[in-house]
Amino acid sequence: MRKHHCRCCGRVFCKACTRERAAIPQLNFKSLVRVCDSCSMLLLPGNPSNPFPGTSVGGGGSHDGDGSDEDDDA
Repeated sequence: MRKHHCRCCGRVFCKACTRERAAIPQLNFKSLVRVCDSCSMLLLPGNPSNPFPGTSVGGGGSHDGDGSDEDDDA
């Protein structure tokens, strides 16, 4: 089974647990990158626990495979 890294926390997950995408400019991710379900909830706008205010969380599941995060073999 292929594993994927969350670009926010760095932990490794299966594809089903990394369906969400988020832009995290504070970490130099200006376009949407793979994030785990936990981080996607943490990064929601208005969440007082968000360590990166100003992040934008995009939808998951319809990622078209642009190659930006497809080097995640673990």
